[in-house]
Amino acid sequence: MSGKCPICDEALRSGLCPVCGYDESRDYERWPTLQVIPDGMRAMPVQAGIIDVEMELSRIRAEEDPAKRRAICSGWYRAAGRGSAEAQYCLGCCCAYGIGVDQDIGKAAAWYRKAAEQGYTPAQKRLGDCFSYGRGVEQDDARAAQWYRKAAEQGYPAAQNDLGDCYRCGRGVERDEARAAAWYRRAAEQGDMWAQGALGNCYYYGRGVERDETSAALWYQRAAEQGHPTARKRLSAPELQRKLGDYYYRQGDTAKSAKRAALWYRRAAVQGDVWAQKRLGGCYRAGRGVTRDDARALLWYQRAAEQGDAEAQEMVGDCCWRGEGTPRNPVAAAGWYRRAAGQNAASARAKLDDPAFQFALGSCYHEGAQTEKDEEMAARCYQRAAEQGHRGAMEALSRCYRLGLGVRRDLTQAAKWQLRAKKGL
Repeated sequence: MSGKCPICDEALRSGLCPVCGYDESRDYERWPTLQVIPDGMRAMPVQAGIIDVEMELSRIRAEEDPAKRRAICSGWYRAAGRGSAEAQYCLGCCCAYGIGVDQDIGKAAAWYRKAAEQGYTPAQKRLGDCFSYGRGVEQDDARAAQWYRKAAEQGYPAAQNDLGDCYRCGRGVERDEARAAAWYRRAAEQGDMWAQGALGNCYYYGRGVERDETSAALWYQRAAEQGHPTARKRLSAPELQRKLGDYYYRQGDTAKSAKRAALWYRRAAVQGDVWAQKRLGGCYRAGRGVTRDDARALLWYQRAAEQGDAEAQEMVGDCCWRGEGTPRNPVAAAGWYRRAAGQNAASARAKLDDPAFQFALGSCYHEGAQTEKDEEMAARCYQRAAEQGHRGAMEALSRCYRLGLGVRRDLTQAAKWQLRAKKGL
């Protein structure tokens, strides 16, 4: 067989067109797309399927030669006339955007309808868009929802998202936030960025689902990772960043989860979120998701403590008492414990009353270490520790009474405390 190519009118060579790749021995009814043959190489028709269609549309958009664009469209016209839904859809896209043919929204809608009526989901979604926005057809929300539903029920995520929008706004269907959330979820679980952002909104505001900031943050994160602008903005809120930190923190001490937890805690902490500051301090203190660093742990505890958080104040006290991230300083520890105890922190009050702590605090006041020398305060601390059975405090208190340090000199009391120290009473 020989002759001219029916698409670009070039002479066939052994039944093959050297320009557009038309092969007169091939059946193009199932899938007609022709790849232009460079340097006389044989064309390879693309198989039917959504991914292949999108690939072909990308190819024709990238093609700069108008003649080659027309040649590709000519192949689609032939197959579309034989009932190829994929070719009809591609022609609809070309007519909609003026690629390889003159732009004609009405023709685009007509081609979409032909493919949609054959059950082709991308075309059903596009036809739904045409009715939703009145492009090439009369605007009709109800018919838009119908076409979105047909594609959505076949599992097409973009249509599922659009149907969710219809239910959320009551556009073409009765308003139903629960159904909206359900359709968003079906699309979001398939990776649709817009549905993920919409489902995040459902959880954030409690629309159609129970309000859950953690779930909202997780869906926003998935959307933001794909470039969703609103989701990224939402995730700048420290309360959501903290929720993500908590979520990953609860996943266990795996390296990946721990690093993610620390990352989100840090983002919230730098914005002043008290809980995140405490959690980040804990991450540094334990070396969880970050390199262990007691000084940084203390820094974040202090930032939370300075905002009045009793737990953080107690944590700073612990660091000062143990010498973690700072030189050991019982006097500074006592100050932080008192601030926490003033907010009814029972554990901080218990640490203040601990005999070992009171003895160490008394020694600081007696020696003038890390504070001004104050024998009266030293004697009070020794007294509190001695009354709880601390032997070192008993001996120190005996010395105070014997020498009149911070108390009135009293040899009887001195002997009493010295005897108790010896007996360990």
